[in-house]
Amino acid sequence: MEIIIDKKTEDTLINLAKNLNLNPQTLVKNAINEYIENHKNKKIEEISSHIANAYNEMIEAKRSNKELPDAWKLLNEL
Repeated sequence: MEIIIDKKTEDTLINLAKNLNLNPQTLVKNAINEYIENHKNKKIEEISSHIANAYNEMIEAKRSNKELPDAWKLLNEL
């Protein structure tokens, strides 16, 4: 994957890397890895949110004596 940055950003990254005693490639690699980690966490949060919403819908259906769809029945068995 090719990442294109402008000259000013490149110079800033190089200077920052020098100040942190890192080479520029390491700095960029660390930044990309941090982005990937943040993206993974976001996905996990989204999935957790969907599970929580499904669970809340299941609880509400039980309270109002509504028929639970098959997917909620499976979730209820967990």
